[in-house]
Amino acid sequence: MTCGECFQHGNEANFDSFNLEQQVSWPFTMKIHQVLDKAIRLSLFPFSLAGKAMVWLNSLLENSLTDWEEIVAKFLNNYFPQSKVNKGKQEISSFQQEDSESLSQTWDMFKGLLRKIPTHGFDMPAQFTLFLGGLQSHTKLMLDASVGGNIKWKTLEEAHEMIENIASNDNEMQNERATSQKK
Repeated sequence: MTCGECFQHGNEANFDSFNLEQQVSWPFTMKIHQVLDKAIRLSLFPFSLAGKAMVWLNSLLENSLTDWEEIVAKFLNNYFPQSKVNKGKQEISSFQQEDSESLSQTWDMFKGLLRKIPTHGFDMPAQFTLFLGGLQSHTKLMLDASVGGNIKWKTLEEAHEMIENIASNDNEMQNERATSQKK
């Protein structure tokens, strides 16, 4: 999703699914001889904007952004002020699975919290610990049983893949149940 799509309707709520890493990966899909990737990013950035984000960019002094890191910092500071980051970090830190939530719903909710604040600062081990710490005991037991031991003994990559697969299967089963109940 581009910055512009986030603000398509003039509503910052659309920004929840913005992925700065996706924006950063653009230049690596193309190369220009003797042109730095940072220069390509900088030149492409305005084309990713629309709505409020374009108004923000146009409000800056012409040619005031000459460095990719500077534009990322200004963009994030504008749309993710420290108060919003702090609130998001608190939501992530206090994450808890609800009684009626399935693993797939819980996993999607947790990933949504992380996407909501791309500058949350939690590294992968911390994210994993927070996610597992917020699960109901029956969900933790199910994950441990699925991996044949304690999921914490798996590498981050293995644990992430297992959770993704289990959540995906869980989601498919819920969809099948919903379809069969409608008949």
